[in-house]
Amino acid sequence: MTAAAYRGYEGVPPEQVERLSKFRAEHPCKRINVAGVTWEYILSGNGTDVLLVLSGGLRVAEAAFVLIQMFEDDYRVVAPTYPPLGTMGELVDGVVAILDAEQVSEAYVLGQSYGGIVAQVLMQRYPSRVKKVVLSGTVPLIVVRWKKYLNSLVLAIVTLLPERVVMSLYRRILSPIVTVQKSERTFWKAYLEELFEQRLSKADLLSHLHTNLDAQANYVYTGGAKSSWHGDVLVVWGENDHLRTERGRKGMEDIFPQAQIRVIAGGGHTVAMTEPVKYAAAVKGFLGKR
Repeated sequence: MTAAAYRGYEGVPPEQVERLSKFRAEHPCKRINVAGVTWEYILSGNGTDVLLVLSGGLRVAEAAFVLIQMFEDDYRVVAPTYPPLGTMGELVDGVVAILDAEQVSEAYVLGQSYGGIVAQVLMQRYPSRVKKVVLSGTVPLIVVRWKKYLNSLVLAIVTLLPERVVMSLYRRILSPIVTVQKSERTFWKAYLEELFEQRLSKADLLSHLHTNLDAQANYVYTGGAKSSWHGDVLVVWGENDHLRTERGRKGMEDIFPQAQIRVIAGGGHTVAMTEPVKYAAAVKGFLGKR
């Protein structure tokens, strides 16, 4: 399929549009009903071990196609799309229901950005379902009062705004943190436009804010508390990730004393897309596949 055949992808290198078209054809979404809510997810790969890919603020499983393709030759990959739910508990319960439906008792977990928060809640609620964890471009679940107040303020404002204004703000907030190689920028600009126009809604942003607030209220580690989950943890940040802070590093080390921390030179927030070779080597080496 040529770029011209995809409205909005004019000017994008045809091979990049073809890659997306091929991915969609080969990775249809499966569906499951969980407590009256329809969940979609991508299931791919033929490996013996299962890798659960928890995507970030773009929320849609397909938006993690770089990660899915990076690991599906070595793992059976499960990647859910997040429905617009109100609490982290509901979100994590839905993820586990997908694992149950696929008869997965234990999985490696990779959480990118917001997905890293989901992963940390999953470790608390369902520790026996997690084999190893990669926390990628994310923050530790520690108390950050200013963030809680900011999220509450943004939630109050967003609730009152019309859909078109909300989606414009949503796009402006998330688009700059999707960091990619220069040769991919035109593609990702077009892809994000499609995503925000056709797949995401105000309900998704409200869910994003509600679940983050719920995580801050119910799942943070306080007073130097450590995680009761003692499995292997890899924390990965890109060198230029805005979330890579000294406070974040210390928080991860406090919660997960066993964690390996890797900073990838030249990487941005979505480090798997800015430095894919380095990222794949780091994660596969940690998980046991090279």
